[in-house]
Amino acid sequence: MAEDATNPLLDIRGLSLALPDLSRRRPWFGRAPLRPILHDIDLRVEAGECVALVGESGSGKTTLARTAMRLYEPQQGDIVFGGREITRMGELELRPLRARMQMIFQDPLSALNPRRRVADIVVQPLLSYGRLGPSPDRALCADTARALLAQVSLPPEFASRYPHELSGGQRQRVGIARAIALQPDLIVADEIVSGLDVSTQARILLLLRDLRARLNMGMIFVTHDLSVVRVLCDRVVVMRAGRIVEQGATEAVFANPQHPYTQALLEAIALPDIDDAWLDRA
Repeated sequence: MAEDATNPLLDIRGLSLALPDLSRRRPWFGRAPLRPILHDIDLRVEAGECVALVGESGSGKTTLARTAMRLYEPQQGDIVFGGREITRMGELELRPLRARMQMIFQDPLSALNPRRRVADIVVQPLLSYGRLGPSPDRALCADTARALLAQVSLPPEFASRYPHELSGGQRQRVGIARAIALQPDLIVADEIVSGLDVSTQARILLLLRDLRARLNMGMIFVTHDLSVVRVLCDRVVVMRAGRIVEQGATEAVFANPQHPYTQALLEAIALPDIDDAWLDRA
């Protein structure tokens, strides 16, 4: 958990990021020209809080989430995680903190090693950080894998299967099991229910909600689907062209959006009246 309970779990201040522009012709010598992606971003995530990043494709929401995980190093600004400044921290120093921040990717099939069985996939983080001891035996790894699968409501026999033998929703649960194996403080979920059918989406969202409550995880939930934000997220951050144009408590933003872009987003998507208990019946 964060070292200082008075501080947010994640505190991003004045963050700006530019990445190589591969669409432009690269000079013979030197680096590719940079294209600005994020502009002067301020974002806070409290322990146990779920914050949605929403916006149209290309708005910068996934890039912001990955920068928060220090998969990119910003040109300007500060990223403070668990009370520690990590903006330009070297990889060796950052490694212990990476156990506390995990990511669930949009496409579980490409995110899971197709040559490894599910049991090996979900226990790999624990082995990488020595959480199962210096030389764990096969029985301990198997028992740990089955326990992790149980946490995401997958039967123990799935431990011996390969990713291609599972459905999309089942693969996503494996990705979630891997992400929670180290009991992280922060999870980044990047469009993880897009492409799934409605009933599978509901089950995944219910699982995330239950895991958040049980493990007290903070979460950044990247999505373009505003309908799921209302039932899962405490706060919503609206992005456009690499900038945050509006943020606030989810119900407040949905009830009274202030920025014209937020208003246009809500008007463009038919949002039914939300039954707060619909996930429980999924």
